Amino acid sequence: MIELFSGDDGPAAARAHERIVLRDNDIQQTARSAVFVGGASDVVIDDLRVQERAGVSWLATRGADLRVTGISGDIR
Repeated sequence: MIELFSGDDGPAAARAHERIVLRDNDIQQTARSAVFVGGASDVVIDDLRVQERAGVSWLATRGADLRVTGISGDIR
């Protein structure tokens, strides 16, 4: 999870996290979403191998500037 929280445990309004790269990862999804990105800019997810759990999404975002490339596995 990449997200900046405000003082009340909600997401912060500004995109304070930037220029983040997640690369060459294996994920066995055990949560509602394997990757969550919120309130960040210039985020790249590349070369990710996901074993997704049936009926849920591997990626969730909120207010983020995100580019996804090179995803493989049992993505639905």
